[in-house]
Amino acid sequence: MRTKNCAPNIWPSDPNTPRRAGSCAGLGTLGLMQWHQPLFVRFARYRYRQFAQSYAVRDRSFDRSIRFALCLYSGYLLPMTDLAFEFAPVGIALLDQRVIQRCNQQFAETFGGDSSSYVGLPIAELYPSQEDFQRIGDRLQQPDAQSGHYNDERIMRRRDGDLFWCRVRGRSLTPEHHFRSGVWSFADISDDRPLVSLTPRERDVAILTCRGLSAKEIGAELNLSYRTIETHRAHLLVKFSARKLPELVAKLTGMPL
Repeated sequence: MRTKNCAPNIWPSDPNTPRRAGSCAGLGTLGLMQWHQPLFVRFARYRYRQFAQSYAVRDRSFDRSIRFALCLYSGYLLPMTDLAFEFAPVGIALLDQRVIQRCNQQFAETFGGDSSSYVGLPIAELYPSQEDFQRIGDRLQQPDAQSGHYNDERIMRRRDGDLFWCRVRGRSLTPEHHFRSGVWSFADISDDRPLVSLTPRERDVAILTCRGLSAKEIGAELNLSYRTIETHRAHLLVKFSARKLPELVAKLTGMPL
């Protein structure tokens, strides 16, 4: 029978010891809980019991069993995470200070080009104008974005200059600094929504109208008068060949009439 001293040292006694490649040393219990899926847990406890019996390890706690299994299979789990990112059916980009740090294949297909060409690219270059870019940045500082989640539907620009409707979702990795770093998804919805030439203000009114806001609420949001909002809505009705507001909303959202 082997002794405990012969067991591999996969848990350094010093908590400040840097993690080695393929090692899970330094992960706390809370960090490990995200991996506690039923199949993985059963596998981890089974393999750790085998390990503990072989090396006469007395500590057979649940946390240790999870650590052991993660150490064995971290080389498998991380590549699987990369596969999920690269081949996700929606465009995903990691942004820091609104500069693209990494993006997946679908993101590159949506905007054009190769994914490697986007590394280090300011996301502002994919907006129709600098004004649109600044307006979204201001919205990210509003109280309703303090939850660390954001979503909207907006017009974006492909690398070749074409404009298209895009559904955007974001989650901040730094909630205390309002999307200084975050994970964003971009879905092309141009097939369901016609692209009509709109002024920046008309786009704002169109987006807020789709959210169900009244003319007075939109005016308060954009700091414009009720009559100004009604004028922009009238222009939208003409541009989208809609007779009434419900028909306009249906065309803006791509809903069947």
